[in-house]
Amino acid sequence: MNEQAVVARPGGVQTGRPTRAYARQRQEDLLECALQMFAQYGFELTTLDAVAAAMNMTKRTIYARYKAKGELFEAAVKRAIERWHIPIDVLRAADTGELESTLVAIGRLRVHNNLSAEGLRLQRIVTAEAFRFPEIFRTYETVTMDVIQFLVETFEKYAAKEKTVWLSDPELAASAFLSMVNAPARRILLFNRLPEPSEIETLIERAVRLLLNGMRPR
Repeated sequence: MNEQAVVARPGGVQTGRPTRAYARQRQEDLLECALQMFAQYGFELTTLDAVAAAMNMTKRTIYARYKAKGELFEAAVKRAIERWHIPIDVLRAADTGELESTLVAIGRLRVHNNLSAEGLRLQRIVTAEAFRFPEIFRTYETVTMDVIQFLVETFEKYAAKEKTVWLSDPELAASAFLSMVNAPARRILLFNRLPEPSEIETLIERAVRLLLNGMRPR
């Protein structure tokens, strides 16, 4: 029999009419609590009874916001995706004016984002439940496509700047680059081995050199 730990939430049960700020915070707490339990126990073994108990909330209150456990799951994961993604302004700020160092900077952003507790948790959930919630997987992939599109624009910008034809398929190059720099996160997810910072830095630099050498004309 699965036993789901009940984590006490601060504040207890509030009497009287809640303020908007309190209601918003309770909503945020509910989604975070649900996500934590889905990550720990999986979708099937997580129950709304356990979520309600952890939140010191009635199940009726949860049903007033979400008609089913699946709706709560989708809302919790989509919120996590929104919090995890790297804003385009942050990516643009990584542009150093030179392609290789720009790619290293973007690689660092992506690796550290993927290795964060939130990033690893999100990858585990999306991978485990993609077959059951394809819309969640599409949302996750859409965020990745935003990064790919930024990389494509970066490649095209520097190709035009250097006035040379050295890149025939920028989208393939962008996808390959993101796959390479996600290697540390995959190692953690598969083998539970956290790379050393120096190992991560070496991997990023090697991935950039490998990519640029592969794109140069023969």
